[in-house]
Amino acid sequence: MEIDLAYVDYTIVGLTSPNTVKSFQSVEPKNRSKIAVADQDGILQVFTHKNDELQLIFKTLPGEPISSLDIGVSQGGCYDKIFVSSGTEVKGYTKKGKLFLSLETNSSEPIIAMKVFESDLLVAGAHCMTHYRDCKDIGSYICGDTIVDIAAIRLQNTNRIVAMVACRGGTVNAIERGRVLAMIRLPIGPSLLFPPATTVNSDFVYCGATDGSIYSLKLDREHGSIEAHSYMDIKRISGLSAVGWWDTPNGFNAPVLLLGYSDGSFQIFTLKTDPAKQTSQLLFTYNFDESVTSVTGWNKGVVVATRSGRIIGLTTPLDASTTTIKLNKLKEDVQELEVKIEKERSQYRIATQPLSQGLSAIPTLQINDEWGPVEADGARRLCISLGAPLDILLIQSNAPLLLLDTSPNTALLTRAVQMKGENKLLATFRCQANTQQLEMRIGVWQEAITSAGKINIYVTPLLQPKCCQLLKYRVAPLFWHIPIEEFDEDGEYNTLTVLGAFSRAEAHAWLCCVLPEVPNRPQQPKTSVTHKSIITDTLLNCNYQKGEAIFKSDSVSTISIIKDFLSAEATKKKVQLEISINVNNNTTMKILDKIHPQISSRFQQLKEEKLIKALSELQSINEKLEENICKEYANLLSRKHNSDEVKTLQLKQLFDIVVSLFVDSYKLKGYNTKNKTQELQELLECYENDTIKNFFVQNLI
Repeated sequence: MEIDLAYVDYTIVGLTSPNTVKSFQSVEPKNRSKIAVADQDGILQVFTHKNDELQLIFKTLPGEPISSLDIGVSQGGCYDKIFVSSGTEVKGYTKKGKLFLSLETNSSEPIIAMKVFESDLLVAGAHCMTHYRDCKDIGSYICGDTIVDIAAIRLQNTNRIVAMVACRGGTVNAIERGRVLAMIRLPIGPSLLFPPATTVNSDFVYCGATDGSIYSLKLDREHGSIEAHSYMDIKRISGLSAVGWWDTPNGFNAPVLLLGYSDGSFQIFTLKTDPAKQTSQLLFTYNFDESVTSVTGWNKGVVVATRSGRIIGLTTPLDASTTTIKLNKLKEDVQELEVKIEKERSQYRIATQPLSQGLSAIPTLQINDEWGPVEADGARRLCISLGAPLDILLIQSNAPLLLLDTSPNTALLTRAVQMKGENKLLATFRCQANTQQLEMRIGVWQEAITSAGKINIYVTPLLQPKCCQLLKYRVAPLFWHIPIEEFDEDGEYNTLTVLGAFSRAEAHAWLCCVLPEVPNRPQQPKTSVTHKSIITDTLLNCNYQKGEAIFKSDSVSTISIIKDFLSAEATKKKVQLEISINVNNNTTMKILDKIHPQISSRFQQLKEEKLIKALSELQSINEKLEENICKEYANLLSRKHNSDEVKTLQLKQLFDIVVSLFVDSYKLKGYNTKNKTQELQELLECYENDTIKNFFVQNLI
């Protein structure tokens, strides 16, 4: 069963943040639903629907950008109190626009997420979450990682309110009055939290992830843990950016879930809860060509807000007479806009005359950028969106990076030939008309970078006067590593021990420079973190405290990278460090076995591609070639030849890993390998796993 919905443009506001559009039902004779919309201009507007149009009820004056909006309950039990957060302040408005609350929180960080649950108020900055009850602080929680979103749940048969705090590193914490009740690490980083359709005595919330999947998180009070289950197996490349519920439309007996994604996609699902399993059914899908920031349902259909401030309705199709009336009104609006545009254009011409004293001002660019998780091939997605059309993006990097194809990307990509020095990557994206969002996949064609790199992206919008904004990103040396929880202490590892006069904070800062996705602050007196390489499936465990740091890894190249980085940092800051290394040769042989299937598969594919190319050239000379060759070659010739540059680079990447393992094993023991490296590279050209392993056995000391 599907829903037939028609697209309607309601209005345009300023740039919107996530979770800044909500619907609510007021208790009045006509019982109309209302929509509250807040934007980054600091304006709160409330609309209602009348005669198939939005009608403004009230509008506040501009102020600080509004980061979050929520609906609270009034004394009559009706959800019609509007709460907004801007900066470090929370304000409350009635349904008619009267200000009844102005609370200046004690947070030193701007509020990024806010939740109202009856008389409880939860606010969170980048690293601190505070719980208020009746405007009184009853508990705070400081998080070392960056907070993404928060939610509130009430434990069954109690009045206890528990805050669920999601962090960028993948952890979700259950907090009560500043005390951690339970914690869980998800396999992928969360992007938002949202309650079930009915929040009465529900001890679980839903979590949307950066890969588009959804988890249900249930708090187990008896065991002090959080149970996570994949609620719907919806695997999308883009992350969830907005979620809402639609009160059961006609013909449905199950909750209807609204999902908005950062790539502009929008979906409607119906959820069916079964004692054995929970299933879903897709009802509707649409694409808005820019990031969706908020979605909500009301009695007239669905309201969607985009990053640039477009407020869009998806309603039941209108009849012919109503459509004609709307079309005539739209023509009148277009004529009025044309008159206004011509008036402004003439004023601009006068202001830009040589004798004019007017000055052209560069507009402020509010760019929203978001990194996705590390994918299976080691690449990460970067999504850049702007409130104005994009024209050109220039990407420059001194790290060995590679731009990979992205299916929804329609921009024209131009790459410079592989260069050295500061311009190892140099490329431009030329965007099509009205493109406000661009996605790119960035990978590294080496297993590890010898030093921290940087990415510079110059964003040029299609505006006058011409202007450009620079975005800077850091590339960690261990780019392909992701955080995990488990570490096998009984395994065989190479060990790097560092002793010296350094603090725990300094040791943590070293990790932040070497590894990606490390929380900004350590949380415990003695901290231990574990990461895993996506490509080689090797582990890295870092156990550090004041004056001592121990690094364990089954990759000798990882240990070598960390040693070189620490030596450079100690020299730069003139700090004396005592570094000792224990190399285990067995770990190198195990890594060769791990990456052998990848090398063998890609090596065979490229070998077949070369053979197909040669047979195709012969076929162009001899049309009856298939009759004169063996069946195996005939089957190869029937395949379509498609040279893949990425596969060639991936194979080179794996060969570089093998060479690095050999070189680093020697280097950490104080030996030079120049006379052996060339021989190893020649063996790799005719790759055979047993031959490579024998070479390592004969030469490793």
